[in-house]
Amino acid sequence: MAELTREEKIQKIIELEAVKKELTARKLSHDLFEFNKQVLQVEQGPNNVPLTTFHKELCDFVMKPDPKKKLILVPRGHLKSTLVTVGYSLLRIAQDPTVRILIANATFDMATSFLGQIKKHIRDNEVFK
Repeated sequence: MAELTREEKIQKIIELEAVKKELTARKLSHDLFEFNKQVLQVEQGPNNVPLTTFHKELCDFVMKPDPKKKLILVPRGHLKSTLVTVGYSLLRIAQDPTVRILIANATFDMATSFLGQIKKHIRDNEVFK
């Protein structure tokens, strides 16, 4: 078998990187916990909160198809808005860019804040793109 030229090696690396990126995207589109860690980089945010098994279980609960409607009662400061409101919304957008999402909150300011965070990731997050 003939030795590959430098250009052929470079092309092969580019092709393999594209395959790797596609496989990673497929995996992350079904794993909210890993999506939050790798794409949104939640652990590297301003509060630098490490994700634990609690957060994994929360993400798994959200991703279960049944029941369709879920109630999450967790005290403040446990990243539920970051992981679920922002993270799950972005995951759904990644799966289907035409999806419609209702963001409701007790106050208009909080709802617009969540929307702003989602828009910022869509606009600025290179990993999300």
